[in-house]
Amino acid sequence: MTTVSSSTFDAAVKRLQTTFDGNKDLFTLGQFYVTDLTQRGFLQSIRQLLQDEIPENDTNAIMTALGKVFDSPISQINLDVVNKALEPWNHYGALSAVRQLFPPGPPSSADQAYATRAFNLLWSSTSVAGPPLFAPTLARAQAAFTLEKDKCFPVARGFANKLLAAWKVASTPKKLVLSAGTIANAYVQEEPNDGSTANSLTKQTLLYRTPAALQQTISGMTAAIDAGATVQCGVLSGVRQDSNLFKEPEHYVLCFAHDTVDGMDAFLFWDPDAAKSRLSSTTWGPGFGCLFGAGGRLSTAVDDADLQAVNTEAGATTEGDHLNDLASNKPLDKSSVERRHRYQVYYVQTLPLKTS
Repeated sequence: MTTVSSSTFDAAVKRLQTTFDGNKDLFTLGQFYVTDLTQRGFLQSIRQLLQDEIPENDTNAIMTALGKVFDSPISQINLDVVNKALEPWNHYGALSAVRQLFPPGPPSSADQAYATRAFNLLWSSTSVAGPPLFAPTLARAQAAFTLEKDKCFPVARGFANKLLAAWKVASTPKKLVLSAGTIANAYVQEEPNDGSTANSLTKQTLLYRTPAALQQTISGMTAAIDAGATVQCGVLSGVRQDSNLFKEPEHYVLCFAHDTVDGMDAFLFWDPDAAKSRLSSTTWGPGFGCLFGAGGRLSTAVDDADLQAVNTEAGATTEGDHLNDLASNKPLDKSSVERRHRYQVYYVQTLPLKTS
């Protein structure tokens, strides 16, 4: 049983959230900021289109139906899916205008340019304000998703720059700089396939050949955070990583506080893929998780059993997530909001990059 809602971590989350009081979407949406806000604006445009011509009750019902459509991956949404959802209200001629908003074919080059410009404006600036999103469309939201799904690195770094500017941290003391690719001579061990489903993935476990060097890294992260810096961690994400292993981390998280939890070194992180990190035993909400220096590892697991208890079903919504509730160490039930994607660290970089 592990309780991470310490006074230190609670205060650190509150400080970060307060920093973004002017735009909380930054830490709740993370790397899918442009996608989600464009999609939200698109649905608001549809409501506006309907509300003058269709009774309020039916307008609400139509928007609920479309909301369920948008619960699916945005890349899978098309006119056929929308037509099926709108079928009960086909007697309303106003729906023809809605259907015209769902064009056939992939996003255009102009849609892609829109997404790129909005993304760059957001994450190249230290401002907490978001970029203006004009004339949101489904195609623009789909273009943004295609762009943002692989952008955890610049988003983690851009988020750190916003935080550090607000916190007036301009540099990292030179003696505290960490910049290491494969820490502690890390290597991957393939685990036997558990065969729990027909399409189970074979797990990869990250091990470290030099435990002393791993402990030095953990101590270095602690010292850097104490000095006001943040630490960007590159991780092996989920069940396994098949390509570019140790050349480019699969995902990145940003550590911004540390504490001792049940005798373990623990680091509070913000996850650019905010929906994959949410601890139900805390009041932090989505986007926050913990790394633990435990069992000779630096990961989201508190022990070997926790590390191995992960969803290996390829394509499942929770593929790569820990199976147990962190606080109770019992299997998560269907009503739980907890999400702990399994992260194993092998890259660290202190931010700011500027040294003093």
